[in-house]
Order: sequence, then structure tokens, then C-alpha cells
Amino acid sequence: FCRVVDVTLHADASTDEVYAQLSLLPENEEVVRRMREATEDGSGGEDGETVKQRFARMPHMFCKTLTASDTSTHGGFSVPRRAAEDCFPPLDYSQQRPSQELVAKDLHGTEWKFRHIYR
Repeated sequence: FCRVVDVTLHADASTDEVYAQLSLLPENEEVVRRMREATEDGSGGEDGETVKQRFARMPHMFCKTLTASDTSTHGGFSVPRRAAEDCFPPLDYSQQRPSQELVAKDLHGTEWKFRHIYR
């Protein structure tokens, strides 16, 4: 057994292939045995606050294939609501038409500007 201690996301600029580099730490068999026992009897589970803190440090991400309407000046950048709430700064809902400009840089250094709107 191994524990994942680090994840680094990469992309190859020549092929646009994305991949992840994982750093693993071998687990001692005794540690694995104690973890199994704690899980089975319910005594070693993490409390809700510990789980929240662990997930708060994790990057939020989603994958989307861009469409012509995403990059047009007439439309908006359409993403699932959950992804938008997890990944983007919050929209100002006091505006009549809540929106914000998002700027992303691709692997080749080109900046892409999108208008994130709520519909």
C-alpha cells in the first residue's frame, strides 16, 4: 500500500496532452493493519471538520471542451452550475445580469477571455 502525498498537474505543450505526476509514500504494513481495524470498528474515522479541511486544500477543477459559442462575443461561457460555484469567484447577484470576465492562458501562452454569466 502507498499513500498519495503530492499531485502535480502537467501538460505537454507540443501535444496538448495532460497528465498528473503523483508522489507516493510506501505504507508500513502495521499502519495499514491499524487503519483497517479502525475503519471496521468505526473508531478511526475522520470527523466531519477534518474531512472539510482536507478537501478545502484540494484544487477544484472541471474539464470542458470549448465550443464556438463559448468564445463568441455574443454568448457566455457555459459551465455546469456546480463547477462554476466550486471553481470561479462568486458572481455579484445584486447586478441585473450577473456576469464576470474570466481570463485563461493556454499552454502556448495565448490569453482567452470569457464572460461568465448566470442563466
